[in-house]
Amino acid sequence: MPDLSRAALQSVGIFLLSAHAASVARDSETASTTTTTTTVPPNRPPAWLGAAWVASSFSDCTQCGFGSVQIRDVQCLAIFEEALLPPEVCENLPAPPTTKPCDCAVLPCNPALASKCPNQATCAAPDDLDRYFVELGCFKRVDGHDGPGREGKTAIDWSCMDYDGKLPCKSGVPFYSMRSNAMSPSLCYDFCTSKGMDIFALVEESECRCGVTAANRNLRHRKDENPLLQFQVAVLEHFEPGRGTCPLRAYRYIGHLEAGGLPPSMVTALAGDVEYVDSVFAGHQQTAAEEDMGAPPLQHLEKSSDQGQLRDLQDEGDGSDPPWARACFPHNCAVGRGPWEDRIDEVPAGVNDIWADYVIVPYVFDHDVDNARKEAFRAAVVRWHEGTCVVLKEVLQIHVSKPYIQVGVYDENACWCQGQGYPGYRNGQPRAIRINLGWCNSLFYVGNMVHEIGHALGMNHEQKRPDAYQKFHGHGPHIVVHWHNIAYTHNQHTYTGSNYQGVGDSFHGYAPYDYESIMHYPLTDAYDPIEPAVAGLLGNREYLSEGDLAQVNDMYQCKEKLVRAVTLRCAFEADLCDWRDVGLSVPEVLPGKLCNLGGPGRGAGQTLGYAWAEARRDVHTRKAFVLQSPYLDVTKQYKLRFNFFSSVGMLEVDYQDALGMTKKLWSNSTASSEWTLKELHFAGALAVRFAAIVNQSEASTQDKHETRLGVGLDEVNIMDAHGGHDSTETSVNGASSKKGAFSQLISWFRNILDTLFTKKYDDASSRALRSHLHSQQMLTSSLLPACLAALAMMAVGIFIARVRARSAPSASGFILVVGE
Repeated sequence: MPDLSRAALQSVGIFLLSAHAASVARDSETASTTTTTTTVPPNRPPAWLGAAWVASSFSDCTQCGFGSVQIRDVQCLAIFEEALLPPEVCENLPAPPTTKPCDCAVLPCNPALASKCPNQATCAAPDDLDRYFVELGCFKRVDGHDGPGREGKTAIDWSCMDYDGKLPCKSGVPFYSMRSNAMSPSLCYDFCTSKGMDIFALVEESECRCGVTAANRNLRHRKDENPLLQFQVAVLEHFEPGRGTCPLRAYRYIGHLEAGGLPPSMVTALAGDVEYVDSVFAGHQQTAAEEDMGAPPLQHLEKSSDQGQLRDLQDEGDGSDPPWARACFPHNCAVGRGPWEDRIDEVPAGVNDIWADYVIVPYVFDHDVDNARKEAFRAAVVRWHEGTCVVLKEVLQIHVSKPYIQVGVYDENACWCQGQGYPGYRNGQPRAIRINLGWCNSLFYVGNMVHEIGHALGMNHEQKRPDAYQKFHGHGPHIVVHWHNIAYTHNQHTYTGSNYQGVGDSFHGYAPYDYESIMHYPLTDAYDPIEPAVAGLLGNREYLSEGDLAQVNDMYQCKEKLVRAVTLRCAFEADLCDWRDVGLSVPEVLPGKLCNLGGPGRGAGQTLGYAWAEARRDVHTRKAFVLQSPYLDVTKQYKLRFNFFSSVGMLEVDYQDALGMTKKLWSNSTASSEWTLKELHFAGALAVRFAAIVNQSEASTQDKHETRLGVGLDEVNIMDAHGGHDSTETSVNGASSKKGAFSQLISWFRNILDTLFTKKYDDASSRALRSHLHSQQMLTSSLLPACLAALAMMAVGIFIARVRARSAPSASGFILVVGE
């Protein structure tokens, strides 16, 4: 790379600041784009654009003076040559942090790293400042790169797999060939970075192709592969402007590289993408079947130290019942040795407080596992924590006392899990399942590691289900197998559902075939899906599907922690039950009869207690006592039954609808000396409120020290309008798999309300909610944007309504009369 003057270094910042204007001037991209672009000044060589911050992988956790952190190196590199540059070259680019907070209760702390502690922790730059791309220039294509390739059914282009030329294949952008009638630099940028590529180019402004720099090592398994498959700006010749359409307009992502590649949040590659990129770098076709190949044969023994008996591998039955008639934990409803056994009631450090108990699966890194593999495997572990009760806990080898997963590098050319399910003990010693992190050695392969962890937990490949290629107990087939291309065998023990195992069972019955499963292979020449439209779902390695989460939660009988049922009935004997007095957080308790003080001597029913809103001259001129119900289901119709007593003032019943608007349901201003029963019907309500309004003037004729006048309320009950039964609203985290899309939408909305107004969920629970929303995206993709916008408007409306309610005329609160 040529020497850079101080002015050239400062110009790095200049072109970033002016990038958006240049982008608009070039191709009229909309202001909503998240990326920016610029043109290289004609008097500058393209090489000066080749600087970037490159961060290494994070270390183990260690204790520093300012807290527990993981540490990494951050350097300024010339990305095309992977050469170290002075930090000043990158000073105008957002730098990634050198530390990350950690918890020694989650990751074992390594005291040997304390000497590397910096003086203070570092903070990351805002994420949107690190999402830039810049134009490297307009170039002539190299010899042999004739022009846009033939448009195919997919963006996969195999033309560089067996390349033997002397110049970079396809001018240094050998991967993919994507077309669109809305092609733009931003679209090409999004496509290529989602595949982990940091170089992209437009061929004759119509074809999008992708490439990698020397510094982007993860896609080639961190090896020094064929340099002719890398982008080399120095070998390209500039195309003179004004001579027609640009043959090759090249750009690069200018944000930082993390642990050998693009930040994981930018990459959404499928298993098919991994197979394709590996094949091009390897020079020959590699198949998805190689993802799990190479595991040595397993020794069979499954003895539990607790029971001293051999575990049942599967409940074979007599063959007449379908496999979904089997029971899950503590039995085995899947393949392998059965579910892991160690369960605890306490919430482990670093996970959500959602489940009634947790399955603990220890894992140990071999001493020679490098930080890149560790960081990627830890990221894979977190994905399992976000939606299941299975907790993979990192421990040191010296602390192993129970069966565990051993993570190491046993074969550099393979990525596999040896064994499925609980490994048990041998001769009183805990046994291990081994996971080999060979070619899956960086953050680019986190999804593959999630896949292998699934095997360790007892999951099989989805296409191995007995109903995959044939009709089985009334279900299937789901794929068409091309027998001449594969030696395919199904496994009748592969999970297909389970029987009902009592209250809290997360799933029972037949489990639908899951094309989106992280355990499903990508589309290959070995089989095709029966439904062609789902082909794009196959080979997902980005996230655990809803079916994956349902399967593991069923296999391990993960039951959500039961939250006390919220009752909608109250007799006001000892407290306000689950109703809330907006005026007071704790109601005043007034013992004694009120019959000689203007109020009733006892409640409306067989009980003494009731709620009382009194009018006193010495308090406020106008008072509004508001008693609010728990949140209701806006999809239901309700019946409200209550008793009231009014010696002075007015009692009003209103409700809040789904938009947060308050609607009047009923009111009474007639004084009476007896309890009166009233019944009302309503629907579409989020909450019901009683408002007792009393005036000073109405009590002015009475001695303020002797007389208590006001409005009484007793025996309140909200019931289902159809069945007439008492209603309860039980708050739990998550949604039943049997709910419809609309009911789930309502459930999500109620969770949003809780988040806004009662602070019920912490950040971890909110992440779990977002994860569930993400798992539903295929179901509601066409409606979700509009729904989210509507929900946001609803939430704002309800927030305003709540603020108004709290700023209503002063409310000193209901008095709770408990009798003598």
